[in-house]
Amino acid sequence: MPVASAPAGGGWVLLDDDGVQVTTVPEAPGDLPEVTVPLSTSDETAQALDAVLTVLGVLPPDLLGQVAEAGAESADRVTLTLADGATVRWGSAEESELKAEVLLVLRQQPAGVYDVSVPRSPTTSG
Repeated sequence: MPVASAPAGGGWVLLDDDGVQVTTVPEAPGDLPEVTVPLSTSDETAQALDAVLTVLGVLPPDLLGQVAEAGAESADRVTLTLADGATVRWGSAEESELKAEVLLVLRQQPAGVYDVSVPRSPTTSG
């Protein structure tokens, strides 16, 4: 089951949470987040992509549906952009289940930035 999309060769590749290309479609699907990762070295790209897809794979459907874009500068710096414009600083893919639970609670309060990178000490701002 696809959890994200990525631009590729004039179309969009749909990826599952293991990074397997499920299919290619001509236009970006509106119901899946776009994945962005660095393209510096293949190792860095693979690790960052793996972290992003791991995070997306554990999100409950209602939370996944709010994600417009998911990216990572490195495997330890996953960031989500939500459809309402809010940013989620996720950090690494470690404790993603706990981070998802914490984010669901935090989303009950409006904020511009939700930081769950340390899930036992989350913060919000803006």
